[in-house]
Amino acid sequence: MRGLFISAFTILMAASLSFAGITQITVQPEGDGNVGQDHWDYGNWEDVPFDSGVNPNYVGHWYEYGDGQWRDTYLQVSLSTLPAPDDITAATLNINILNLQGADTISNLYHAADAGTATGNASDMITCSEAVGSVSDSSGLGWLAFDVTDFIKADLTSAFSWAAFQFANQGYKSFTFSSAETATAPLAPYLEVNFIPEPITASLLAIGALLLAKRKRRS
Repeated sequence: MRGLFISAFTILMAASLSFAGITQITVQPEGDGNVGQDHWDYGNWEDVPFDSGVNPNYVGHWYEYGDGQWRDTYLQVSLSTLPAPDDITAATLNINILNLQGADTISNLYHAADAGTATGNASDMITCSEAVGSVSDSSGLGWLAFDVTDFIKADLTSAFSWAAFQFANQGYKSFTFSSAETATAPLAPYLEVNFIPEPITASLLAIGALLLAKRKRRS
């Protein structure tokens, strides 16, 4: 019986994997951009307009001899094609890092708890206060993935159409990453979601429970 149970469990796991799905949603050109302030000739810090066409995306801060700048980058990604939150097993936000300047934490990534007013345009500058993770000097160049599973599930539970994020600058540090405007589209930021359709999940769990009950009765 033990061998039968193990075999059945293995088959269930294989079936689960065979029915699992993966979807990738790329950030659109209007879905990323940055904003910040400039400081010239020891004057006042002045706001700069939101730039949705920046390429690459820049997050950073510098100041020297009366001149300086800082920029934060905002992102929005569509949730319209995603399955129900209970079907999702994992979700990651992926960016392609091009340059890193500074030590330790270079930028912190935040998620918007309330994206109800998001329109898909990063220029909405939705308030982002939930800490997701960070970019550091050890992140390296190339693709970096942030686990956003719980955040995406929460967005879907709240019936939001978009997930909103912000890369916040740190003093005297900076980094750049590929934007949605890049000529090589595969390098644009994207959300990757792994899921198992709910009917299949429920069926597998039910079969597993029956096998376990049968094993207990015979043991």
